[in-house]
Amino acid sequence: MRQSAAHVLKLQVHHLLARLAVSEKYQKKGLGTKTLVTALRQAVTLKERGLSSIGVVLDVLDEDALTFYNRFDVFHAFSDNPMRLFVPIHVIRQL
Repeated sequence: MRQSAAHVLKLQVHHLLARLAVSEKYQKKGLGTKTLVTALRQAVTLKERGLSSIGVVLDVLDEDALTFYNRFDVFHAFSDNPMRLFVPIHVIRQL
């Protein structure tokens, strides 16, 4: 039987990324992508330095943010809440 990501993560350490946003004045300039990739790479760095982490959980602010994250095609629903996403460390390493 396959366990849900939420069930497995209850037993593992993971990073939580919340409130990642770019001011409307600076949107559409690639800053959101650069900020997200930097944050995800930091999670990989922490894993390589010994933090026992299996991935990053994102608390999505709104529908626009959800559309933004879904463009990357690496995030999956963390639970029944579509505004909470998960990406495993091994996937982040490939970005």
